[in-house]
Amino acid sequence: MSGDAGRIRLYLADIRPLYDPVLARRVYGRLDDARQRKADLCRKPAARAASMAAGFLARYALEENGYGGYPIRYEAGGRPVAEADGREIFLSLSHSGDYAVCALSGRPVGVDLQKRQPVKAGVLRHFYPPKRAALFLERYETGASGVLEGEALDYFLREWTVKESYMKMTGQGMKLGFSEILADMEKRTASLENGEGRTAVFREYRAPDGYFLSACTEVWN
Repeated sequence: MSGDAGRIRLYLADIRPLYDPVLARRVYGRLDDARQRKADLCRKPAARAASMAAGFLARYALEENGYGGYPIRYEAGGRPVAEADGREIFLSLSHSGDYAVCALSGRPVGVDLQKRQPVKAGVLRHFYPPKRAALFLERYETGASGVLEGEALDYFLREWTVKESYMKMTGQGMKLGFSEILADMEKRTASLENGEGRTAVFREYRAPDGYFLSACTEVWN
């Protein structure tokens, strides 16, 4: 991977086969202790299947890229990292609806998957600074019930995946607020609104129907 450290490799899986208890036990047995504990905390079958699928994809991604023998450690913010021969291999996990996804890169990376579902317009005040929220509402109309619909919903969810993937890339996760992040959908970059911190480039990927998928990686000077 030394020649293309910034390249992002994505692995996506349908979680529904893990509703089968026999297969679920097999996959559970291949997870590391930290991921098993995470799965054990999930009360709902769908959440447990998603957690196991994401953990399995992380191990699969490492094996596919020649790092199968290296353990995964979890940083304070929950970001998974594998150390291979003195180098760090960065991973990021996400799941939504019926799918889980893992991103792998030689640079800090974040990935997010979102299922298309209704979003109340009131969320905008937490998602954007006030001026950007006002601009969004000028550009897009909301339904009579105050719910984002059609093009407005699609744009919002696209931007959501970019912002959340940026949060994961930094290793801070939800310690960063959505309104603190600027996603430039034309320039394909993400950064902090205050101009501090690292700038990331992002890419949107083809996802199953009704889903949105983006991944961010750091820009290195």
